[in-house]
Amino acid sequence: DGYVLEDERLNNQGGTLDATGKIFRLGDTSAKQQYRAFLSFNTRDLPDNALITSAELKIKPDNLFGTNPFVTHKPLIVDIRKPYFGSSVTLIESDFQAPANRAWIGKFDPVPSDGWYTATLKDTAYPFINLTGPTQFRLRFYLGDDNDDIDDCFEFVSGNSATVTYRPVLI
Repeated sequence: DGYVLEDERLNNQGGTLDATGKIFRLGDTSAKQQYRAFLSFNTRDLPDNALITSAELKIKPDNLFGTNPFVTHKPLIVDIRKPYFGSSVTLIESDFQAPANRAWIGKFDPVPSDGWYTATLKDTAYPFINLTGPTQFRLRFYLGDDNDDIDDCFEFVSGNSATVTYRPVLI
């Protein structure tokens, strides 16, 4: 899990990344660059003949800077790639702009429930949940930035967190 920060405003190219932090960021910076986050799940333990009938992602907020991007950048959407966005499951800068198998396969409810933000995935995502290896999701706000020269960014607990019960969940 981790995030990639856009290289320059509006160039839609990945720049700086963090694949080892205990948090991932979503929103924008004061330089109007957007953050995109990536969540990887080992879905190979699902039975090879599993029939996916529903799926949802849950993420736990950790910190907020500036204005809530759920208000200014809405909605927070989910893309999917089977098995991963780049050349390996390891996060790289170009994952930022890499094509998805399906874009916008879900969006997060802007109001947390029991301390979690939840996105119910559309059935068009189900064929891309990998039954024999990893499945990767990209999270991004619909608007890359809100033009206010202020960091408007959420930090969420990543899969690298020591607190297992706060890590992102794929159900």
